[in-house]
Amino acid sequence: MNPIRKLLNCVSKTMPLDINPGRPARRSFGRQDEKSADGELSNGVKVSGGFTLLELVIVLTIISVLMATAIILWSTGSMTSNEASAIASVRIISTAETQYRLNNPVYGTLTELKDANLINDPSLASGIKSGYLFQANPYQSGRYTWYAEAVPEIYNSSGIKSFYIDERSMAIKGKDTGTSQFKPREEAELWPSLE
Repeated sequence: MNPIRKLLNCVSKTMPLDINPGRPARRSFGRQDEKSADGELSNGVKVSGGFTLLELVIVLTIISVLMATAIILWSTGSMTSNEASAIASVRIISTAETQYRLNNPVYGTLTELKDANLINDPSLASGIKSGYLFQANPYQSGRYTWYAEAVPEIYNSSGIKSFYIDERSMAIKGKDTGTSQFKPREEAELWPSLE
């Protein structure tokens, strides 16, 4: 018995491979007995044809393509849901900033909004939620203002678009910036509105 056959028989005790030079490899079930002319083994078991190596490779290739397609579709769906969650979270920050300003002389950061019980979601208050990073910036340029941004934690994996809102427009703006970096207010306020 050659070494390859020994190896295959050790690996596959329940379904040993019948490897003979000059004919395609076939899987056979049962004991490795000699076949008679009518296709029966010496112990009376009828031998049926197995799968060739080519057939197994084709099936495995088809399964691999289907799995790759499913992973891509799942990833796209995951990014879409992360972006929808980011938009909703930016709206929550906007509402919290408005309520915070009613009781304080300035607008607040995410931590201040959480401490005032205006943001009850601990993950949003920490600045990371559903694959997005968030920041709320009290911004002073001669008057008290604020803006908030959401950017993908990992660009092109957790999301693509970045989102922005401020006290002036109260409309969420969004754009694919090609990065996971927060942008300055002057640049982000020029993004197109999503509403």
